[in-house]
Amino acid sequence: MARGQTPKAQAVAENSPSRTTRESHANAAKVKAERADSAVPAASSKLAVKKLKGDAPPAQPPSAKAIDDENQLLFFNTYDESAKYGSQIYSCDMKTATWTKITKSIKYLSRPLGTPERERQLPSRFGGAMAFYKAKPSGQRMLLLFGGQIDGTDEHFPGAVSNELIAVDLDAAKWWVVDVAGGPVTARVEAQLVVLDDQLFIFGGRTYENSEFRPAEAYCVATLRNQQWTWDVRDAPYPPHVPALGPYCDATSIRAGDASKILLTVGNDKTTHLGPRAFVVFDPALRTFTPHASGSGTFPGNVTWFHIYEVPGSVKPNAAAVLCAFHAEDAQLPELYVYSLPPHAGCAALGLRKRIAEAKKTFELFAVVGASMYLLGSTKDRWDIFAEVPMRWISG
Repeated sequence: MARGQTPKAQAVAENSPSRTTRESHANAAKVKAERADSAVPAASSKLAVKKLKGDAPPAQPPSAKAIDDENQLLFFNTYDESAKYGSQIYSCDMKTATWTKITKSIKYLSRPLGTPERERQLPSRFGGAMAFYKAKPSGQRMLLLFGGQIDGTDEHFPGAVSNELIAVDLDAAKWWVVDVAGGPVTARVEAQLVVLDDQLFIFGGRTYENSEFRPAEAYCVATLRNQQWTWDVRDAPYPPHVPALGPYCDATSIRAGDASKILLTVGNDKTTHLGPRAFVVFDPALRTFTPHASGSGTFPGNVTWFHIYEVPGSVKPNAAAVLCAFHAEDAQLPELYVYSLPPHAGCAALGLRKRIAEAKKTFELFAVVGASMYLLGSTKDRWDIFAEVPMRWISG
């Protein structure tokens, strides 16, 4: 983006006939300047770094994140192997910039229903997937958790890997293991979980077979019918024309015209070049995969990790997703990119690393919550600072 001087308001003539006239002219000039400021990004625009209050989670990469856009809540599923109970869920209300540790208050809901509730911690699951789900028509707000490595992170002695689906009722403060019909699915670690309406989709991650982890190049689909979740697709391999997505692929819901789609992005345990072929669109209605073989612009290269979300609002024509990439050459200074779908497939770097550097803080996470974009960082071994990325920085 071009950097230019902020327009200044015109001076009001000293010989104006009255104070009222002078004030009127000054107000008009102020309005004109404010309009100009909103239209052109100012060279002096900087990130406003703010504190996050409350019970902040440890400054470790969360196993999974989930978003409640309507209530502007960000959820972290964390794992601390030094703690008695490794898995903890935190929520951050971005309206008040306040963290809450919700696993402090939730109780286990025994099955069958009607049996006495009892205290029981969430099972320890390293690398479990998580997604927000709002049930219809009840409006019940829930988190769904899938899989993960049971009681540990040791690659050589991993113990068991889970294929359980767990529901956390955020309003009733209860959790339970969901009984999913249709037969079992393969247990996975670090998979991706996406919920659209009354369907859930699982992509990627790693399976544990013959004493070693292997990339899971397959997907699963479950549907809620008459209050019963059922696996409709169990570990179906990706079609041959789909590139290997890797064990750490990303999956995020996007809008493509009037339909919801899922954007899949290649992710590996080493540095990744996110070129045009790194993006695949999954159609939930048809269950088809469409790789993108070409695209114009600047794609992220030498990426150590990244976060990708649907673009909040119509900030650019044909824009589908905003991607925050952390590059190997300077992992503490992320860059933002906007990715567009075919027929105008392409990727544009926004050139914001210098502006982010001016904040003189270390940011390691990125999230889109509601209509806002945030960088998150730490100062005291906790995720305790954030900065909202101005929307005009990506819409200019």
